[in-house]
Amino acid sequence: MKKWIYIMVIVVITIVATLSGISVYNKKQQAAEFQEFDNYLQDDYYDLIVECYDLFQAAADANEDIELSEWAISEDGDMDSLKLQSRLYDIKEKLINKDLKYEDSLRLKKYALNIIEGSLKSTRLISAYAYEEDDYETSEEFDDLFSDSLDSTNKLLDKQNALLDKYR
Repeated sequence: MKKWIYIMVIVVITIVATLSGISVYNKKQQAAEFQEFDNYLQDDYYDLIVECYDLFQAAADANEDIELSEWAISEDGDMDSLKLQSRLYDIKEKLINKDLKYEDSLRLKKYALNIIEGSLKSTRLISAYAYEEDDYETSEEFDDLFSDSLDSTNKLLDKQNALLDKYR
Protein backbone atom coordinates (compact mmCIF):
# COMPACT_ATOMS: atom_id res chain seq x y z
CA MET A 1 0.00 0.00 0.00
CA LYS A 2 2.80 2.44 0.91
CA LYS A 3 4.45 1.64 -2.39
CA TRP A 4 1.39 2.88 -4.32
CA ILE A 5 1.23 6.07 -2.28
CA TYR A 6 4.89 6.79 -3.05
CA ILE A 7 4.32 6.10 -6.72
CA MET A 8 1.30 8.45 -6.83
CA VAL A 9 3.22 11.20 -5.03
CA ILE A 10 6.12 10.85 -7.47
CA VAL A 11 3.72 10.93 -10.44
CA VAL A 12 1.98 14.08 -9.13
CA ILE A 13 5.32 15.80 -8.46
CA THR A 14 6.54 14.88 -11.94
CA ILE A 15 3.37 16.23 -13.56
CA VAL A 16 3.52 19.49 -11.60
CA ALA A 17 7.22 19.93 -12.38
CA THR A 18 6.64 19.27 -16.07
CA LEU A 19 3.74 21.72 -16.27
CA SER A 20 5.73 24.36 -14.40
CA GLY A 21 8.68 23.87 -16.75
CA ILE A 22 6.46 24.19 -19.80
CA SER A 23 4.87 27.35 -18.39
CA VAL A 24 8.26 28.97 -17.68
CA TYR A 25 9.49 27.98 -21.16
CA ASN A 26 6.41 29.50 -22.82
CA LYS A 27 6.80 32.75 -20.89
CA LYS A 28 10.43 32.99 -21.95
CA GLN A 29 9.48 32.29 -25.55
CA GLN A 30 6.73 34.91 -25.39
CA ALA A 31 9.11 37.52 -23.98
CA ALA A 32 11.76 36.64 -26.57
CA GLU A 33 9.27 36.92 -29.45
CA PHE A 34 7.96 40.23 -28.12
CA GLN A 35 11.47 41.65 -27.77
CA GLU A 36 12.40 40.44 -31.25
CA PHE A 37 9.29 42.07 -32.72
CA ASP A 38 9.96 45.30 -30.81
CA ASN A 39 13.48 45.31 -32.28
CA TYR A 40 11.97 44.71 -35.72
CA LEU A 41 9.75 47.76 -35.20
CA GLN A 42 12.80 49.82 -34.18
CA ASP A 43 14.18 49.56 -37.71
CA ASP A 44 11.52 51.63 -39.49
CA TYR A 45 8.22 51.88 -37.68
CA TYR A 46 9.03 54.04 -34.65
CA ASP A 47 11.05 56.59 -36.63
CA LEU A 48 8.31 56.82 -39.25
CA ILE A 49 5.65 57.46 -36.61
CA VAL A 50 7.78 60.30 -35.20
CA GLU A 51 8.14 61.76 -38.71
CA CYS A 52 4.37 61.55 -39.16
CA TYR A 53 3.73 63.42 -35.95
CA ASP A 54 6.24 66.09 -36.93
CA LEU A 55 4.30 66.53 -40.16
CA PHE A 56 1.00 66.55 -38.29
CA GLN A 57 2.28 69.25 -35.95
CA ALA A 58 3.43 71.36 -38.90
CA ALA A 59 0.04 70.92 -40.61
CA ALA A 60 -1.81 71.85 -37.43
CA ASP A 61 0.38 74.93 -36.98
CA ALA A 62 -0.22 75.97 -40.60
CA ASN A 63 -3.96 75.46 -40.17
CA GLU A 64 -4.02 77.65 -37.06
CA ASP A 65 -2.79 80.51 -39.21
CA ILE A 66 -5.31 79.54 -41.93
CA GLU A 67 -2.41 79.02 -44.33
CA LEU A 68 -2.64 75.29 -44.90
CA SER A 69 -2.56 75.51 -48.70
CA GLU A 70 0.42 77.89 -48.61
CA TRP A 71 2.27 75.49 -46.33
CA ALA A 72 1.37 72.54 -48.55
CA ILE A 73 2.66 74.27 -51.67
CA SER A 74 5.60 76.40 -50.54
CA GLU A 75 6.99 74.13 -47.83
CA ASP A 76 6.28 70.83 -49.62
CA GLY A 77 3.81 69.77 -46.95
CA ASP A 78 1.70 67.84 -49.42
CA MET A 79 4.73 66.12 -50.96
CA ASP A 80 5.97 65.14 -47.50
CA SER A 81 2.51 63.79 -46.76
CA LEU A 82 2.51 61.70 -49.93
CA LYS A 83 6.01 60.34 -49.24
CA LEU A 84 4.97 59.36 -45.72
CA GLN A 85 1.85 57.67 -47.08
CA SER A 86 3.99 55.56 -49.37
CA ARG A 87 6.33 54.56 -46.54
CA LEU A 88 3.38 53.83 -44.26
CA TYR A 89 1.90 51.48 -46.87
CA ASP A 90 5.26 49.71 -47.23
CA ILE A 91 5.65 49.18 -43.50
CA LYS A 92 2.03 48.11 -43.21
CA GLU A 93 2.64 45.37 -45.78
CA LYS A 94 5.76 44.21 -43.94
CA LEU A 95 3.89 44.05 -40.64
CA ILE A 96 0.93 42.20 -42.13
CA ASN A 97 3.30 39.54 -43.43
CA LYS A 98 5.17 39.20 -40.13
CA ASP A 99 4.25 35.91 -38.44
CA LEU A 100 3.82 36.02 -34.69
CA LYS A 101 2.61 33.40 -32.25
CA TYR A 102 2.09 34.87 -28.81
CA GLU A 103 -0.71 37.11 -27.53
CA ASP A 104 1.29 40.20 -26.52
CA SER A 105 3.27 40.20 -29.76
CA LEU A 106 0.05 39.91 -31.73
CA ARG A 107 -1.46 42.75 -29.69
CA LEU A 108 1.59 44.95 -30.41
CA LYS A 109 1.24 44.11 -34.10
CA LYS A 110 -2.46 45.04 -33.98
CA TYR A 111 -1.69 48.38 -32.30
CA ALA A 112 1.08 49.12 -34.81
CA LEU A 113 -1.20 48.38 -37.77
CA ASN A 114 -4.00 50.50 -36.32
CA ILE A 115 -1.60 53.37 -35.63
CA ILE A 116 -0.37 53.14 -39.21
CA GLU A 117 -3.96 53.21 -40.43
CA GLY A 118 -4.68 56.28 -38.27
CA SER A 119 -1.56 57.98 -39.57
CA LEU A 120 -2.60 57.18 -43.13
CA LYS A 121 -5.99 58.73 -42.45
CA SER A 122 -4.34 61.89 -41.13
CA THR A 123 -1.94 62.15 -44.08
CA ARG A 124 -4.87 61.67 -46.48
CA LEU A 125 -6.68 64.53 -44.72
CA ILE A 126 -3.66 66.76 -45.23
CA SER A 127 -3.60 65.86 -48.93
CA ALA A 128 -7.35 66.36 -49.28
CA TYR A 129 -7.32 69.81 -47.68
CA ALA A 130 -3.92 70.94 -48.99
CA TYR A 131 -5.35 72.78 -51.96
CA GLU A 132 -8.67 73.88 -50.54
CA GLU A 133 -9.40 77.56 -50.18
CA ASP A 134 -7.90 78.95 -46.97
CA ASP A 135 -10.93 80.29 -45.19
CA TYR A 136 -12.36 79.95 -41.71
CA GLU A 137 -14.92 77.24 -42.55
CA THR A 138 -12.39 75.06 -44.38
CA SER A 139 -9.93 75.51 -41.55
CA GLU A 140 -12.53 74.52 -38.94
CA GLU A 141 -13.65 71.48 -40.93
CA PHE A 142 -10.06 70.31 -41.39
CA ASP A 143 -9.29 70.94 -37.74
CA ASP A 144 -12.26 68.86 -36.55
CA LEU A 145 -11.51 65.89 -38.80
CA PHE A 146 -7.77 66.08 -38.19
CA SER A 147 -8.18 66.34 -34.41
CA ASP A 148 -10.52 63.33 -34.31
CA SER A 149 -8.08 61.30 -36.37
CA LEU A 150 -5.12 62.24 -34.18
CA ASP A 151 -7.06 61.64 -30.95
CA SER A 152 -7.93 58.07 -31.89
CA THR A 153 -4.35 57.40 -32.99
CA ASN A 154 -2.99 58.89 -29.75
CA LYS A 155 -5.21 56.55 -27.71
CA LEU A 156 -3.73 53.61 -29.59
CA LEU A 157 -0.23 54.96 -28.99
CA ASP A 158 -0.97 55.10 -25.27
CA LYS A 159 -2.12 51.47 -25.30
CA GLN A 160 0.94 50.47 -27.30
CA ASN A 161 3.25 52.27 -24.88
CA ALA A 162 1.57 50.58 -21.89
CA LEU A 163 2.18 47.19 -23.52
CA LEU A 164 5.81 48.10 -24.26
CA ASP A 165 6.29 49.21 -20.64
CA LYS A 166 5.22 45.73 -19.53
CA TYR A 167 8.37 44.29 -21.15
CA ARG A 168 10.83 47.03 -20.29
